Amino acid sequence: MPQKAGTNDLARYGGMAVIGVLAYQVFKRYQQAGQSGAKSSGIDTAAVAPPADNGFHPAQAPGGADALSGVFVKAMVAATQADGVIDEDEQRNLAGRLDQLGISSADRRGLAEQLTTPVDLREILNAATSPEVALQIYMASVLAIAVDTPAEKNYLDGLARALKIDPRLKVQVEQTLGRA
Repeated sequence: MPQKAGTNDLARYGGMAVIGVLAYQVFKRYQQAGQSGAKSSGIDTAAVAPPADNGFHPAQAPGGADALSGVFVKAMVAATQADGVIDEDEQRNLAGRLDQLGISSADRRGLAEQLTTPVDLREILNAATSPEVALQIYMASVLAIAVDTPAEKNYLDGLARALKIDPRLKVQVEQTLGRA
């Protein structure tokens, strides 16, 4: 029954919880693969929400779900800015991801300004107060872009290092999101 309650709690966070659920599943597979030495399989089709007391649950984020949502938006914008060119496809992709995260229309109106204002990477890195939040920040960044330039690949590689994401876990995130 507690699992059901956790799922209901996640529903109220909207699409933003998707990143937490995906990150939780990727991390569980990473741990299992590390213990067994076997290569992990694809994403579990029966999405299992992280328990309410788990670091992947939005309510556990420092500042709560709203603060975490803001960090995700900044991480996505920074990833989009990585190659210095924000084309229409990237703008549409980012807008779609923000819809999935349940970002309010007022916050989305500020997106145009954010896209033209450089994001302070230190702010994103400082928000990574736990390995769970760091993994979710990396996942949001990977979700935001189709890695089609060396600058974007270098940005994600550097971000993963700065967030202290294990290289095998980084690869697993990218494979899960179809970016590898």
